[in-house]
Amino acid sequence: MTVRDELGPFARRLQTADLLWTLAAAATALTAGVVVSRFWPAALNIGVAGAVVVLVAGVWRTVRAWTIEHTALAIETRTRAFDNLLITAVELAPQPAARMRPLVEAAARERLSGVAPGDVAPLRTPALAAIAIIIAGVVAAVLINSRAIPSSEFTSPIGSAATPGTLRAVRVVVTPPGYLQREAEIVSDAAEVRVPEGGRVRLDVEADTPLAWVESGDGTRTPLDAAGDGRFLREWTPAATETWAIAAGPSLGDAAGSRLLTLTVVPDAAPEVRIAAPGRDLTFPTPKQSVAIELTARDAEGLSALELRYTRLSGSGETFEFTEGRVPVAITRKSPTSWSARVDWPLASTGMEDGDSLVYRAAVRDTRPGRDWTFSDSFTIDVGKRLEFAGAGFAIPEEDRRYAISQQMVIVKTERLIAESRSLEAETVATRARELAVEQRMVRAEVVFLSGGEVEDEVAEAEHSHELQEGRLENRGRAEMLRALNEMSRAEALLNGTELTAALAAEKAAMAALQRAFDRRRYFLRTLSERSRIDTTRRLTGNRSTASSFTRPDGSAVPDLLADERRLMRELAEARASDAAPETSVLVRLAGLAGDADAWATRAAAIARAGSADERRPLIDEAMAALSARARARLGPSGASSIRSDDALRGWWADAWREGSRR
Repeated sequence: MTVRDELGPFARRLQTADLLWTLAAAATALTAGVVVSRFWPAALNIGVAGAVVVLVAGVWRTVRAWTIEHTALAIETRTRAFDNLLITAVELAPQPAARMRPLVEAAARERLSGVAPGDVAPLRTPALAAIAIIIAGVVAAVLINSRAIPSSEFTSPIGSAATPGTLRAVRVVVTPPGYLQREAEIVSDAAEVRVPEGGRVRLDVEADTPLAWVESGDGTRTPLDAAGDGRFLREWTPAATETWAIAAGPSLGDAAGSRLLTLTVVPDAAPEVRIAAPGRDLTFPTPKQSVAIELTARDAEGLSALELRYTRLSGSGETFEFTEGRVPVAITRKSPTSWSARVDWPLASTGMEDGDSLVYRAAVRDTRPGRDWTFSDSFTIDVGKRLEFAGAGFAIPEEDRRYAISQQMVIVKTERLIAESRSLEAETVATRARELAVEQRMVRAEVVFLSGGEVEDEVAEAEHSHELQEGRLENRGRAEMLRALNEMSRAEALLNGTELTAALAAEKAAMAALQRAFDRRRYFLRTLSERSRIDTTRRLTGNRSTASSFTRPDGSAVPDLLADERRLMRELAEARASDAAPETSVLVRLAGLAGDADAWATRAAAIARAGSADERRPLIDEAMAALSARARARLGPSGASSIRSDDALRGWWADAWREGSRR
């Protein structure tokens, strides 16, 4: 028997010890998963997976680790009685021809006979550890499954499960709002309950304590109403998602058991509506047309109305008229939550004429009381020549609305708001008045733009002008424009103050002034009645006698680009020669040079901080060198004809230096 054969029992003993430690580690992972799963069920799966990974990795490592060589090294390390003799014997074993092999092997076997495998790898400690951890895991699993472990041992009273006999049951009765037409729902012992927006919640708690309460996240405790027989009640309408801790105990704040309850408020989303066909803008030569329109609408809870609305736009300039109307549609109710509608719409029924335009869209409303209408995308129908919204006083806002707004439209909306204000709340009237003020400001801005800007200077000219009649008419037109702008500003201020009657008067005054300004003899407005076209008859008819070929600019002009650098370097050279600090204006110009602004600012700051001429000279030299490099970079290839080498720049620098020194 060789030394390697005698090391076999030691290797198996070491492997057994490692396997016991691996089993203890796997049992620890599994026990931790069992305990945590009491509060987080997914932890059990994680613990099982961790235990499997530890076992596989431990077995793989043990099989590969304890070779004969590693076993000899472990014996040498743990006994310290071989003085490297055992390792040498193992290494010489495969070499039968080695002369020292018999002597070394005999000495190693002699010393190895006095060492037992238990001295190298004792199994008592890892075995006891593995058994203790396994027993602890089994006990924890049994206790947790029987719910005999008080929750306070694992978590705080807020959010823990109720102790048996303390909170017997927690029921939540959810009563949806009446318009949903749904029965009340009872949920028992749930961690989360979904409540429709506007629904009522009744909390029914059964406990074996004299008091029960709910506690919010900020620590506010609200006692529940006692209903007798250990029942406690509370009813309310949650406005938003909220989480409560339901607790019970002998006194307020002294919880013997508690649970967490999250009430998730589900908002009632607005219905969806769209125009399925034709779903695009249309143009017809005459109003004697019929358009097939299909609408689709749906809502999660239920629909109550579906309409097709339109706005007819007719007229021109500030005489535009807006007429609103509704088109009867045939509604098909596929279900309470899904409707469709169809109509063959004769355009002549709206009174359209050549040049008019229609803006139409679908409107839908669900069953929720007080819900406003929801609108689809808007589409236009033009009859005759397509309208061009380039007239005076027009503004087309970047909104979903497709129709233009003008001063006339502001008047119409103000009149409509005055008529509806009797049935609206004061806050709603004020909000809509402010929205009208925004539209009035947009119209005024557009008029100012079309007139070329503000016109205050032209008022004095209109009063004192002795020009020709047409010139005076033009100035009077500008005066009317200024008057219209002032009335628009006044109307905007009145609308912001919710003074609707006074605002309407100011709007109409602005309207009248605009109409007086839009005389056919007024040429100051930048508006076109039709699109500009290229006159092809004038092609190639211009005077070409002065035409000439392109000539590249002379490169001699390039050095003029260096004027700033020349002047700045000359002033720096003067300061260096006189040992005086450069003037502040010089440093400011140096710091403000384009390009690497931070670098120039750093150089200027360093020169300004220098305390003596000796410190300042190298800083000025460095700045002048950087200026020279900047000048060479700016010249580029185009300056080769005037400055062809670095010698020329160095000469220029020297000239500036000498000139500064003389001064």
